[in-house]
Amino acid sequence: MIWALEQNDPKGLLENDRDEAARLISMNDVEFKALLDRYKYPGRFENEDESKLGSNARDLALPVLKKWNQYIAARSALNGPKTSLADIAIFPFVRQFANIDREWFDAQDLGALQEWLAAHLNSDLFNAVMPKLELWQGGDAPLIFAD
Repeated sequence: MIWALEQNDPKGLLENDRDEAARLISMNDVEFKALLDRYKYPGRFENEDESKLGSNARDLALPVLKKWNQYIAARSALNGPKTSLADIAIFPFVRQFANIDREWFDAQDLGALQEWLAAHLNSDLFNAVMPKLELWQGGDAPLIFAD
């Protein structure tokens, strides 16, 4: 992402503190992603401690979500006053996590994070790259993703 944005960064996603962005992305990649996988796919981790799978993994991930909620509440975005590399890198993982059990996610005291997620889900950028399409069925015309 950094290489691509160094070539062209029309939205200024690299303008915030890069070290802080790297720290936040590392928190996602090292801490949160492992818990997301265990929450979303507990059957893939047969040889692991049951206390780290399923809803237990969800509960273990909650402190990370709370940290991110605090950052967003204080800064408007994860890494400063506007959307940055950290937001774009972490948003898809929060989206996946929230969609596993939306009722549980929405019931948590994560107002800033929930608003941040909704804003990204409703953004022009997200809707441009993730358009809603009808489910393709065998026999349908091929769907070509090119402009």
